Amino acid sequence: MPENFVPSYGIIKGRFKALGTNTFGLFFVSFNLLSKVLEKIQVASSHFSSIYENSPQMPWHEFEERIINIKWRGEYSINITNDIQKAIDYELKSKERTDEIIYYLTKNAVPKLSEFFQNILQRPTGDKNVTVDLEVELVSQEEVEEVNIKRTKKDLEKKVSAPTQQQQQAQDEFNLPPNSIVLESALVLSPITGVPVYELKPGDKVLTRITEKTQRGQYFKELLGAIDKTTNEEKPIPATVEQVKVLGKNYVILTSIGPGIYCKSVEEDNVKVKKYEGEMLKTPTGFLGTEPEVSEINDKTSNLLIIIGITAGTLILIALILMLLGFF
Repeated sequence: MPENFVPSYGIIKGRFKALGTNTFGLFFVSFNLLSKVLEKIQVASSHFSSIYENSPQMPWHEFEERIINIKWRGEYSINITNDIQKAIDYELKSKERTDEIIYYLTKNAVPKLSEFFQNILQRPTGDKNVTVDLEVELVSQEEVEEVNIKRTKKDLEKKVSAPTQQQQQAQDEFNLPPNSIVLESALVLSPITGVPVYELKPGDKVLTRITEKTQRGQYFKELLGAIDKTTNEEKPIPATVEQVKVLGKNYVILTSIGPGIYCKSVEEDNVKVKKYEGEMLKTPTGFLGTEPEVSEINDKTSNLLIIIGITAGTLILIALILMLLGFF
């Protein structure tokens, strides 16, 4: 540890097993040593012993991510996990107890900490003989910031990149150039005035909705103006049909919404699709329609009617004055 090392956070990484009730789990508790407050609690518990194979000797950020990933994949017992998290949180609510644990933590008093968590875990696990294995780690502010930057960068990369296998399959299916983006979508249907989906051909202009429920899908919705900023509602965007494939009773439609950005829609063979009649203007992010908004048309119509009404009223008034003066 460097001579000028100043610890800002104290972290307890632990695993436990309660063989009496076949319960296993991990816990991660961090404290801010400067403000002397509880910072974070992460818990994952299961009745499968494989979770116990994660050693608390691994670096703190890897151990925390291991717990997060276990919960994200659903590989844990919700009820027992919640009970344990509540129990730890309850025991650390008082400032006196928090100060005591921070003292043990900074002194690396692992036996004292193990005894503390062993007592907490007895009730939620239902086993008085629960055993605890834990490690203590002191971390600087700089290290925490570095880890947070890496995590943020990883999240941003996930936001704009699809899973490799799924993306490669889409590129191969439509023979698209490398680095093409293919988003899940659905064409806007029009049962009365629309055209049958089997009549669509490359070059046709249609309306589509991005339906992909991922961070990447949300990113492109915002980028391409597929979300109304005033109402926060999703709206369709213009698209150009690129390819049409028949898959049994379904039609797979590939449309382009921007340079290298495509939408894939799967529609049944008996639906009718709404075509886009407005002029398509190419922009840096895609195609935007120039068809005037209904509200704009209504405003122009209202203004015209007002002008006509004023003019007609003026003419009638002039005619009445002339009649009174005896010109008629």
